[in-house]
Amino acid sequence: EYQTWLNTREGRFFPEFIGYEYLAYVRHHGFPAPLLDWSKSPYVAAFFALHDEVKGAKRVAVYVYQEDSGQGRAADERLNIHVRGHHVTVDQRHIMQQSQYTFCTEVVDGEVFYAEHQRIVNQKEETQNLFWKITLPVGERRHALAELNRMNINAFTLFGTEDSLAETIAITDIYLPGLSQ
Repeated sequence: EYQTWLNTREGRFFPEFIGYEYLAYVRHHGFPAPLLDWSKSPYVAAFFALHDEVKGAKRVAVYVYQEDSGQGRAADERLNIHVRGHHVTVDQRHIMQQSQYTFCTEVVDGEVFYAEHQRIVNQKEETQNLFWKITLPVGERRHALAELNRMNINAFTLFGTEDSLAETIAITDIYLPGLSQ
């Protein structure tokens, strides 16, 4: 039924998106949904980039997406990124993380399939679907997490669970002593 609905979309237009609330919810809980979750806050994005320590990494990345450069958007009937705003009933994480979503579709022989965003990134368009990768040095992780914590951006304020409260207390009292005061 879902595939039938998907195939009745005309190319790049998705005025409604059945299952959007469900897909946004499961995406927030780690399920590999076709949605990419973007935060409207660069600080929240930095928190997620720095939150988990990646062994051996020297830098972590934050990605920025701009739908168009103000010159309008051309329709490609084959490969498209669809932007879905933040007006969706999901759960508190969605609001705390200032989330909005994109998904990518490709039309092959008249059938619509989800596609990887990277395919559009690789096209390197100059006026639409603009992407930037900003890297942050892992060596500044403690200082950055302390600064974010001072702005009340931490695991507890972004997840709101008892586990994230315990994590935030541990990070504040053990990992960041002297930096978060």
